[in-house]
Amino acid sequence: DFIGKLLAYSSLIPIFIGVGFVTLILFKRDLHTISFFLGLVLNEVISLLVKYSIRQPRPCRSSEDLATEFGMPSSHSQFMAFFAVYFALLLNVRVYAVFTSDRLWNAATSVEVAAIAIVVAYSRVYLMYHTTTQVIVGFLLGSGLGVLWFLFNHEDFRVFPDSRFVSNTERDEI
Repeated sequence: DFIGKLLAYSSLIPIFIGVGFVTLILFKRDLHTISFFLGLVLNEVISLLVKYSIRQPRPCRSSEDLATEFGMPSSHSQFMAFFAVYFALLLNVRVYAVFTSDRLWNAATSVEVAAIAIVVAYSRVYLMYHTTTQVIVGFLLGSGLGVLWFLFNHEDFRVFPDSRFVSNTERDEI
């Protein structure tokens, strides 16, 4: 069906995000971009550790399609939730401290990224790769890890006064 195809394509968004990060790192070499990417990688490692600890199977889609990997939590949901939460915090807390005139743009962009994350998460249930519980757990775990990684970086990057995301007030404190 048409909706299934669209949702299958949406499942590729984490790959596009990963390629985008590698491209940004190669050309920009920004420390915060590298840290954001490392957070996504750490998030994926944690997802695999949890997945192989819980060992809950994926839902069986047909008699020929026996699940070979574990499904709890959904890595796609966890990845997208981490990305959406970290991105929203970066735009609305970190960047906002420097560029206060873009508040509406930052909020709208954050809502769009969150909507994309929800579509990717929904696609995993619709395409029967995961149960609703597996997707929700992945989304919650990714969101929590995104907040923790942001808090770690928010404090850590205050020591780099040349960073684009450090406000003048913070520079004076350093």
